[in-house]
Amino acid sequence: LSVILCEKDSKQVNAIISAYASLPELTDSTPTIGAWGDKVSEGTIANNCLPRNTKVEVAGKIYTVLDRMNRRYDCTHFDIWLPTREEAINFGRQSLEIKVL
Repeated sequence: LSVILCEKDSKQVNAIISAYASLPELTDSTPTIGAWGDKVSEGTIANNCLPRNTKVEVAGKIYTVLDRMNRRYDCTHFDIWLPTREEAINFGRQSLEIKVL
């Protein structure tokens, strides 16, 4: 995926999308702070390969890469921030198309 996303003509890929909430037991001791020090909020998405502030579209909604995931996840995995644990659990894990903007 990282090679695909670096090619200018190929900006849409199928990816595994999950969700997380800002709870210490789900993240770390600073659950509202992303990998680069940004405060996570609605519209935040995590990915291990795309650069900070990259905009992506998922199911018609625009997200900004402001966080990283556990290193066990590769470039095809994304994690959307949601305000509550319940919302994150209800979102589950989905296979969706990601469009890099």
